[in-house]
Amino acid sequence: MNEKRNKLLILGVAAALILFVIAAAIFVSRLPLESRTLDVRFEVSDKLGADLNDSALTFGKLFPGSSAVRKLEVANNRNFPVEIEFFASEEIASFLIAENKTLPAGENFSIPITLIIPKEMPYGNYSGKLRMVVTKFREEK
Repeated sequence: MNEKRNKLLILGVAAALILFVIAAAIFVSRLPLESRTLDVRFEVSDKLGADLNDSALTFGKLFPGSSAVRKLEVANNRNFPVEIEFFASEEIASFLIAENKTLPAGENFSIPITLIIPKEMPYGNYSGKLRMVVTKFREEK
């Protein structure tokens, strides 16, 4: 009887260990390979104006009801495909469109980031953050 209980205990511990290893492997496979946060700035104004800046994602001065597109150049220098996901801060999330993208190994791509200004938006300076997260691509099964 004691020997049977020991075997069951060993099987239970082995099963728990296997489940733990599988869960850890799934968790680790989704950890970001890279994460980058960009400052986003724009001004709603009665005048148009450009803001050329390589340290932030700037859209310059825009009219209410207008839109603008900036391109973000990304490169996958890895030997496997990656997923690129975007997360905008609350201050700008409703104005910004940044589509997630799967990038094959060794490829470069220009990702459009679109800013849409509502017609009723008051004049002023606006800013927020856009976070880009790169993870290893996993095919959904």
